[in-house]
Amino acid sequence: MIDFHTHILPNIDDGCKTISQSVEALSIMKKSGVDVVIATSHYYRSVETIDEFIQRRNQSYKILMEECTQTKANIPHIILGSEVEYYGGISKNDDLDKLCIDGTGYMLLEMPFVKWDSLILTEVRKISANQGIIPIIAHGDRYIKYKNKISKLNDLQVPIQINASAFIDPGTSRKYLKLLKTGKVHLVGSDCHNLDDRKPNIDLAYKIIQKQLGEGQVEKINNLGYRIINLARGLKND
Repeated sequence: MIDFHTHILPNIDDGCKTISQSVEALSIMKKSGVDVVIATSHYYRSVETIDEFIQRRNQSYKILMEECTQTKANIPHIILGSEVEYYGGISKNDDLDKLCIDGTGYMLLEMPFVKWDSLILTEVRKISANQGIIPIIAHGDRYIKYKNKISKLNDLQVPIQINASAFIDPGTSRKYLKLLKTGKVHLVGSDCHNLDDRKPNIDLAYKIIQKQLGEGQVEKINNLGYRIINLARGLKND
């Protein structure tokens, strides 16, 4: 099981604030059956350069892994990535590949919370056309609730990640199960930030998906995920 959207690196964004919180969150994930975690810390172009972000992210990861090694913590394999906030001209940035999920040509993209005009949608398409990078739309459930957003997302022909909470919430579960079944959404992530109101919960979503749509649907999600990261199951961190 892969968690495609997490903020588990310590003290880098609005996610886990301490090393101990990060280790505990990762340990919970491992116990729940998660074997790969994509660490998608927020990247905001208005705050820092890509190189500055990568330096901070890598340092946070190094400190976390040193702690896990020292304490012999049993955690999932971590792959570094980012959650990139959309901005005008993003497709022209030749360093964008540095923000991809490590070892892949995929990048988690947070769409703007405004009306999407043709310029925005064209810009997203150009990320692939100009840079050879395939965006994964982050927490698609935050946009799909608005009229016509699902059709616009599907027109982009890119993977759409849905937060686990959308499947867990009884008020939205049926809607997202239907979208998943019909192939209109594709990946699941916890968007875990802490151990309280945004805690690791992807296992609960998978249990609901399995119960309502069957093991085949779970395998479909996992197979796509492993194709994207191009890794075998059961990996350990170096």
